[in-house]
Amino acid sequence: MQIKYLGKDNFEIKDKKATVYTGEPTRVNDVELAGPGEYEIAGIFIDGLNDGIYIFNLEEVTVAHLGQLSRTLTDSEVDKINGVDILMVPVGKDKALSPKLAIEVINQIDPKIVIPMDLGALDEFCKMEGVSLPKEAVFKIAKNDLPQEEERKVIALCPQTKS
Repeated sequence: MQIKYLGKDNFEIKDKKATVYTGEPTRVNDVELAGPGEYEIAGIFIDGLNDGIYIFNLEEVTVAHLGQLSRTLTDSEVDKINGVDILMVPVGKDKALSPKLAIEVINQIDPKIVIPMDLGALDEFCKMEGVSLPKEAVFKIAKNDLPQEEERKVIALCPQTKS
């Protein structure tokens, strides 16, 4: 699977069968997701929650995109999202989580990999997490490459235009 950061809350996630585009609108290939609900498109299972939160299952890897979340998660959201492999979390000032609140949300979920979305506070978040500022726009991962239990990796990406 390949994850390309396109800026703000927009990512392009490619697997062998399809391409997912996050942000407004979220879509799989050319099929736009209508909001909360369960979907199966091109072999990808999707669970849409409130506030633009989506959970995608691609190539045995679970990815959660938290949209423009600006609060901690509810218990029912934690139940649905808990245990995801990759968590895309909005970090910023408006329509996003402050760096401190982003870390609280990350700890609610305990993902293996965190990819912050830069909505205005990426520098502060990276400093708090001890992560270098991004140099790459693309991240490739397979199920076998995921960190082991009790290990978390933060991957900050810089924006790139769509391919």
